Amino acid sequence: MRRIFTVGFLLLGLALSVLLLWHAYKGRDAATRRMDLRAAVDVGLQQEDTEGKRQEHPDLFAKYHRDIRTRYGESAPSYPPNYRVRELLKANGLKQTQQLPRIQTATQIQWVERGPGNVSGRTRALIVDPDDPTFNTWYAGSVGGGVWKTTNAGQSWVELTRGLPNLATSTLAMAPSNHDVIYVGTGEGFGNVGQINGSGLWKSTDRGQTWQQLASTASTEFQNITRIIVDPADANVVLVSTSAGFNEVSNTSGIHRSTDGGQTWTKVYDAGLHPVQHLIANPRNFNTQYATVNRVGVVKSLDGGRTWFDASDGVQGVARMEIAISGTDTSRLYLSAESVNAPESILFVSEDAAQTWARARDSRGFDVDWLAGQGWYDNTIAVHPFTADVVYVGGVNLWRIDVQPGPQLVGPTVTGIDFENTASFLTLINFSGSLAGGVLTAGTVSPEDHVSIEIRFGPGKTQKAHRFTVPDGATSGVPDASYTYQDYVDVPFEVWDIDNNRQLMVSFRDQLNDGEFELRPFNTAFSREYIFPQAVPYDTVPSPDITVQAGHTFRQLHLIWPVLPDGGVWDPANLPDAILRINWGTSLQKTIDISN
Repeated sequence: MRRIFTVGFLLLGLALSVLLLWHAYKGRDAATRRMDLRAAVDVGLQQEDTEGKRQEHPDLFAKYHRDIRTRYGESAPSYPPNYRVRELLKANGLKQTQQLPRIQTATQIQWVERGPGNVSGRTRALIVDPDDPTFNTWYAGSVGGGVWKTTNAGQSWVELTRGLPNLATSTLAMAPSNHDVIYVGTGEGFGNVGQINGSGLWKSTDRGQTWQQLASTASTEFQNITRIIVDPADANVVLVSTSAGFNEVSNTSGIHRSTDGGQTWTKVYDAGLHPVQHLIANPRNFNTQYATVNRVGVVKSLDGGRTWFDASDGVQGVARMEIAISGTDTSRLYLSAESVNAPESILFVSEDAAQTWARARDSRGFDVDWLAGQGWYDNTIAVHPFTADVVYVGGVNLWRIDVQPGPQLVGPTVTGIDFENTASFLTLINFSGSLAGGVLTAGTVSPEDHVSIEIRFGPGKTQKAHRFTVPDGATSGVPDASYTYQDYVDVPFEVWDIDNNRQLMVSFRDQLNDGEFELRPFNTAFSREYIFPQAVPYDTVPSPDITVQAGHTFRQLHLIWPVLPDGGVWDPANLPDAILRINWGTSLQKTIDISN
């Protein structure tokens, strides 16, 4: 009886609490109730926006995968390089990969299939056998399924790598001087959801019937191989480009060269933190080679890949690039590039073997976004085999581009934006501005007074800035006349005119009206802390031309809208050494016609 009484008392208390809360809510005025409802809707919209937001930071995704594989208290995953191969050999009682053909049927180990379903997956590599006069014999490399062969133009396939422990095939190369020799590069290295780290380079000397892992590549340096090229005159001269994978604390991207068929290697180019994602050679002269480096540009070699130098004049503001060379005119090169500023596809053209590059513009003023925001992943390009003036680009869709003769000099304008070490705390919003793909607007100064600037962050980097506020609750579309000057405060960055080596004045919009400059994630409250660099020499006292209503427009260079990137942290006292550089000048431009 006591238990029944206790339960009844608790239920009665709960009912009374609910009733009191209902009367309290009902007693509030209608405006307050509407505010509660609107707040709930705003939260819902923010959640929907977050869930639907395109993932544009493969580097942070890679960090996430590395972190979930790392034990607490450790700095990196404890799986050693090449552990899959070693465990396979151990399980089968073998000592070296040359013995793997003995276990083609894999009968010595009992396996229970756990999935996934039989789906084809992505194919990043394809070889057409040059010894088949019908061109029906192909080799295909699947990023999650190994190497396959067809002799009937794809009607049926035979798996060639059943006994390999790693099937993450990213690139294939057949030696032009010996078609029995095929090199396979493993590991995708783009930071995508389905990425599988590789196990170095594998080699076949019998057209794919058997495979041997090149022991010299069983390391983190070769964990993700993006491209392979082989000297047409010597099957033992091989170059590979590499990208870091999920499991590395420090990236180790670069270009490696071997002269003994992959037994030993020399790192001929170190890209540091930037993945080297494409590597090609002049089809008429193997000594001339080109590579693309993410967020850096193009590098070139004239000595068969032994040494490399920058060949990016005119290429700015891009991340991943795919490069193609014309077989009919080897001085003509093309880049299909992903913009770092916005979901934008850019075609660059060189007519002088990468000495200079011109950005291409559609003759109708309609620049097609063939990459559709996925250029970091879906990106390919090829030149027509019989004319250098036709190029094909592919991303989400495939397009044909006809290039018109003669580049034109355009500008002055913003020729590019460089982000140096800003990824952890700053990105720019595309607000459909007039410059740089929508992330900048032109200020009030005349074009001849514009300069290239740097916004510098890091230890010891600080200056005074003119602080402006806008009416409470204002978001977009605030007229300049509504910007009210408040005071002259410290900000955790410096603004420099790099054309004339002088520090500049700057203003900012204090959306939170708390007296400080701070960054917040996009689409959250108070995330509109705009920066207005001004073509006025810096002084520690405020400028009387700026300390007035709408003074932020005085000799204004740009409107810049920075925000915190996904997963970023704003800690103004501990910002890393970093630079946001806005380049101003003239550039070459090519006219093109684009057709689907």
